Amino acid sequence: MRSFLESAADAVGIGQDHARLLAQFLVDNDLRGVLSHGSRQIRRYVREITSGTVNPTPDVKIVRETDNSILVDGDGGLGYFPAMLATQKAIEKAKKTGMATYVTRNHAHIGAAGNYTRMTLDHDLLCFVTSGMRLTLNPAESVILGAGASPMSFSAPGLEEPAILLDVGVTHDVQANPQHLDELIKIAPGIVLRALGYGAICQAWGGLLTGLSVNNPPDPDPYPRANQGAMAFMFRIDLFAD
Repeated sequence: MRSFLESAADAVGIGQDHARLLAQFLVDNDLRGVLSHGSRQIRRYVREITSGTVNPTPDVKIVRETDNSILVDGDGGLGYFPAMLATQKAIEKAKKTGMATYVTRNHAHIGAAGNYTRMTLDHDLLCFVTSGMRLTLNPAESVILGAGASPMSFSAPGLEEPAILLDVGVTHDVQANPQHLDELIKIAPGIVLRALGYGAICQAWGGLLTGLSVNNPPDPDPYPRANQGAMAFMFRIDLFAD
């Protein structure tokens, strides 16, 4: 499967190194049972690249950084590559300074947020990752759409026991069955309100903070599907405990 995905990605021109990294991420998610963000996503990515809505060969750049922060621009390409670079750099910074944060911008899908919280586990770092996207909102539509896709992931390393990793889309349950939303609001309004609240945070931290606007794409917009951003925060356990 890795070989097939790498060949498919390379065939649409993203280059061997990026194709190999993408294939590894997708197959690893399959093997973990995260099938929604596994190999099935290659169809989406190939379609976006061949249609010209995602840049196949982005020039991923570090725009700004300090001792404990980093801003990475994805140049209209897939989000895996700026998110991977930012996570690697932030891990180095957090190990030196105790904590670090990053924001990525101007890219397409980052895949599962757990891809990046998982990278911190071997470094005794706790981590939070979220992502947002540019939304096109209509007042006549459900307010829950204002929460976007709203992924978030948390991780906590273990010593002798398995690590804890939460990787979720916080609005999926209320968006998946819009015909039942009114009924769900009556039965369990707290669930709907919490989903909307969590989603608003994902959009604020992983979207607006990265420079994404609402109902206002750039003009011209060379890569319309590069409408996402991401944000992460990580810190060392030994700031507070052995």
